[in-house]
Amino acid sequence: MRIITLLLLSFFLNACQQAFELPFVPDTPPRLTLPQQIQTIPIAFDSVTIDMPTGVSYLAYPYWRWQYQHLNMSLWDACNAQLRYRLFDSTAQWEQDAKPFGEWQQHASSFVINALTEMGYHAVQKNTLDTPSKKPALLLKATITRMRGNMCHTTPIPLLQNGGQSAGDIFVHIRWQLYDADSKRLINTFETESIGYVEVPQTNGDELVILSALKNAALYLGGQTEFADAIRFFQKNTKF
Repeated sequence: MRIITLLLLSFFLNACQQAFELPFVPDTPPRLTLPQQIQTIPIAFDSVTIDMPTGVSYLAYPYWRWQYQHLNMSLWDACNAQLRYRLFDSTAQWEQDAKPFGEWQQHASSFVINALTEMGYHAVQKNTLDTPSKKPALLLKATITRMRGNMCHTTPIPLLQNGGQSAGDIFVHIRWQLYDADSKRLINTFETESIGYVEVPQTNGDELVILSALKNAALYLGGQTEFADAIRFFQKNTKF
């Protein structure tokens, strides 16, 4: 029985999926010195969506741990050793109703707000729109137009069962749209790229991988001179 198991393992691993290579992104975004006027303009994050062509390969499920750029896991664990990844679904193709990262969009707002706050902006929750005295001046929307990454679902080797944890890394290209909160007029559009990763497998690792990428993309947005200039122009013309 042990010999059969070893032969099966050898068969599964001989044709292992290679990790997707991720585009280069600088380690840290530039940081701007923001004037006080910009720091007082409240910006609310509205939503994030994914808009990619159907059928595009965007996630790989490699077996070998050293194929990942960032991964710190037990020697007793393996990545994606289940039959579904080794024989049939070693890569994922985008479908409009796919949910590979769970309910991550429900938590996206706090990640973007934290990033913009870290960069010196006055970012607030969208629900403050219902409070006239705290009403934001600007709305920010995000659309992921491209992503490519690698996901590790842990499997304890002796049992060959789902360990229930995940980690990985993912590259995203995001189109940001900045609106006037009152008129809903589009002020400007911006593009950023980033890589997010989770090093240590955990139960919500799949969510945190893309949320990490979203936060890093928001940091790069906050470091764009064009983004700060758009807010400064809005402030001068509205006297907010």
